[in-house]
Amino acid sequence: MNELIALPVRRIGRLLCLVAAFIAPAAWADSLRDYQDDSARFRALASAAMEQGRMPRMYDPDVAALFARLTDGQIFYQASDTALKNVAQSTAICDQVNDLAKMYYDFHVKHPRPFAGTQPEQLQAALLEDFGDEISAFIAFGLHCNAHLIGLMEAEFVPRQTQEMSVSQSLRVRDFVKSSIVAYSGVVQSVNGPHWNVQQKKVLLEAAAEHAVAHARLMPPFLRQFLLNSIAGADADLDPSLAAALLIIRRPLAMTECVGLCELF
Repeated sequence: MNELIALPVRRIGRLLCLVAAFIAPAAWADSLRDYQDDSARFRALASAAMEQGRMPRMYDPDVAALFARLTDGQIFYQASDTALKNVAQSTAICDQVNDLAKMYYDFHVKHPRPFAGTQPEQLQAALLEDFGDEISAFIAFGLHCNAHLIGLMEAEFVPRQTQEMSVSQSLRVRDFVKSSIVAYSGVVQSVNGPHWNVQQKKVLLEAAAEHAVAHARLMPPFLRQFLLNSIAGADADLDPSLAAALLIIRRPLAMTECVGLCELF
């Protein structure tokens, strides 16, 4: 995977997980058990499809509703299951979706498109042309998940003084913050990506905009400015449908204070 894909997927996956849905929101899973059942069903469908040399597409009639539930980030805000207030349980959900996203990448590696080329840029273009809709939806879910985890981590660690943390706790927080920043920055910079189509960029940027404040607050001011500078030229050829999300993303990046988890960076 090219870095524009690899960083969001890998970092969100490694740190907190991975990976809004494209189609009209379906009824969200109202419990952790429901979600785990949906994840297992989708994994079984994907495994069966792989044996037939294909992967489930998010618009397939027999998959669409299930895919929508799996990538509906509202589970973190509307589900009644108290397990979602636990970092480990919430991370487990994200890990499940990360694993599903990786199935698409692994399938593409094992079944490369004929004559697509072998250079990284060519491989990225082919991957996103084949599965960009699914991958962008999974990455968007990852941002919903990460924003939820930011809230849990803030509640757990911000009230404490740094000196009250153990070395392992301090390292855990710093790793979380750094990985979150890298993953979020990669998603925001997708606006510059030549191989995402407009609809896929819209999915990614709208998820980033929804959680722009939470992620910007993690960043020291110099990193906020760095991210701003990296998308400074995006307006030149920007599709009008992306303008509102990009504006929302930019606003909190202008903040100059560093409080909460940012102080633990």
